[in-house]
Amino acid sequence: MGTSDRAGRLTLDSQVHDLVALLDAVGPAVLVGHSWGGLLAELATLARSDRVLGLVLVDPFLEVMVADVPVVLRAASSLILNGVVLLKVMGLFPRIATKVGWKLAERCTDDQGVRALLVDAYVARRTPPSVRSP
Repeated sequence: MGTSDRAGRLTLDSQVHDLVALLDAVGPAVLVGHSWGGLLAELATLARSDRVLGLVLVDPFLEVMVADVPVVLRAASSLILNGVVLLKVMGLFPRIATKVGWKLAERCTDDQGVRALLVDAYVARRTPPSVRSP
């Protein structure tokens, strides 16, 4: 999301290297990976099986999944993510998310108090946690 310290280019290899370095530092461990983390855990296990006591994969990312996604959809997803980051940096994201949240909440209940709670939860859930406000 652009708020991490700059430590060089983030690549698949650099992420696996970081995980392997962590395994080297903490000793043998059970790796648990979800989504993209599943792929990283698998690759780290292949690189240093002597440091992995067990491997748990929860809905792991599979490269074949990307191949099945149309190029247009992948491009749109990237644009949307970049758009969310830009809106957040500009301070517009909470206002837009609140409008969308109210429209959804109005479909769920007539109770204004419940609507407000739903909107708060929607905005909190939609706000990328690693994007800081200016």
